[in-house]
Amino acid sequence: MRILLRLILCVIGFAGLIGTGYAWIVSSPTGASPDDDFHQTSIWCPMPIEDHCPIIRYEDNGQPVVEVPLTVDASSVRYAFHPDISAATLIGMDDQTPSTTTRLNTGEYPGYYYLVMNLFVEPDVDRSILVMRWVNFGIAIVMYGAALLLLGTPQRRLLTYTLLCAALPINLYFTTSVNPSSWAFTGIVSLWIGLEGFFTSQGVRRMGLGIVAVVGAVLASAARIDSAIYCAIVAAAMTIFHFRRVWARKLFLILPLVTALIGAASYLVVHQSSTVSSEPGDAGGPLINPVRLFLSNVAHLPRFLLYFWDTDLGWFDVHSPTVTGVLLLLVTIVWAGYCFIQVRCGWHKAVAIILVGAAVYGLPVLFMQMQQMYLAAWGFQARYVAPLMIVFFGLIMTGSPKTDPPRLPWWVTVPCLAGLITAHGVLLHTLIRRYVTGTDVSGFNLNPGAEWWRSAGPSPMATWVMGTVGLAVGIASWLILISMKPPADPVGSVSPLPPSTEKPVVTNIV
Repeated sequence: MRILLRLILCVIGFAGLIGTGYAWIVSSPTGASPDDDFHQTSIWCPMPIEDHCPIIRYEDNGQPVVEVPLTVDASSVRYAFHPDISAATLIGMDDQTPSTTTRLNTGEYPGYYYLVMNLFVEPDVDRSILVMRWVNFGIAIVMYGAALLLLGTPQRRLLTYTLLCAALPINLYFTTSVNPSSWAFTGIVSLWIGLEGFFTSQGVRRMGLGIVAVVGAVLASAARIDSAIYCAIVAAAMTIFHFRRVWARKLFLILPLVTALIGAASYLVVHQSSTVSSEPGDAGGPLINPVRLFLSNVAHLPRFLLYFWDTDLGWFDVHSPTVTGVLLLLVTIVWAGYCFIQVRCGWHKAVAIILVGAAVYGLPVLFMQMQQMYLAAWGFQARYVAPLMIVFFGLIMTGSPKTDPPRLPWWVTVPCLAGLITAHGVLLHTLIRRYVTGTDVSGFNLNPGAEWWRSAGPSPMATWVMGTVGLAVGIASWLILISMKPPADPVGSVSPLPPSTEKPVVTNIV
């Protein structure tokens, strides 16, 4: 009976997750994500460019001019940055009309992501984009699902809690897009949880989770050059976190070294990353005082990191409601904070957290320092370091592989769950409203006066209900599942710690 109940909860949770993914995938038109004109053209014309697209000519700077369908190059031009203009401007755009552009990848990105997505290119541009979004969402489902299947019960809680308190809005939004950040999120999170499981499991589970970690490193390194660097940071942090196990069994070093080398190889393949190839902000002008620049950027960065919870979606023209950012921030603080004060925290964990936290804070400041740019003037997108922020919160909640993180009590779970579902529902409604009618139309019902929507599938309002209810049902089902008394794990499924000569670790509980 208990097995049947678990199976039913798994099916309900999966169905809810699929409904949520569907709502996010179809609610944005083609070209809606930031820099989609660049990424879509790069998908249609991946490197080597001449093998996939006709090159019309070369600019004086050597940049190729390629020909792609108008809807690939200019689908967002008519509505981007104008939240009061709906996506109805796409109606009448012809996939057969050619357009020339220089906006494509010529080496700034590793390029493998674009090559894979090119496999799904069809004559129908909008259909192709939808398929690619489903593929990216499906990759995340497969990677996280494989990890959950292989992990022990405490680690399943760890991955679940981490995703719940750090998935919205950036992770979910970009995972259901054609932006390469989709693979960056999925890859880095899979690398982290794969290494965590590898160090704490045994036998077949250890092998399987090692594969999850390697595939995660490949995904991240194939997507973005900064994610390739993150692979080395996560590998180092997890090695430090499990120092006692690694010190006792030196062969454990092989996996983190392999994942770090995967990132390093991808970085070396890209001769010049976007960071290096970009021109300084004041090129040709007087140099900025480096001390003043550094102090200014250190002081302003926390405000931009808050965009992890309160970011504007689309081309920064889907303004996130204040209530969404506040609720998501509170959920993260309460959820992660409760776990942190309950789990053990030794020096290994402290150093690992400091390493990842320093990367989250230091890499943007270093980038701006090299480019002679002020954060306050240039701005910063939290999604660039968001994969590391998810790992950061995961490390905060990680403790003993046998018991931690603890099951959340009802007085923590219920308010957090209510806040998460409310924030998600408000944000999804805002997203659909922006593209269906534009923000010059208001009202709860999204159907009346709809100017744009897809010809097939549920209506805008039905899609919102599906996504909102789907998330609520999916989260509730999975939380009930992981709170149930687990069946007996196979003998040796959790790797015992080697004997320690260290002083007892002091917990965080006051």
